[in-house]
Amino acid sequence: MVPYGIALLADKPDKPDNSLPQLLAVVLGLGGSFWGIFLLLVYGPAALIPLPFGVGYAVTAAYVYRVFRVPPLRTRRRIWLASLVVQGA
Repeated sequence: MVPYGIALLADKPDKPDNSLPQLLAVVLGLGGSFWGIFLLLVYGPAALIPLPFGVGYAVTAAYVYRVFRVPPLRTRRRIWLASLVVQGA
């Protein structure tokens, strides 16, 4: 009989589970997209100026990219750091 912990390790796939980060990217990408549409409706064309809105649009685009691809860890860290900067953390 195989001990419980060893049996769990043997059942793990070779690739790590990426579903939670991908789900977070979907939620953040959709939220950013709807926020961008809202700002466009409220401020009109002024919402398309680079600062402060443009940086948020770039982060939203990065989230959407993250939904479909798994970028290198360095790129993912840059996305999260940019997100923190945009949110004012």
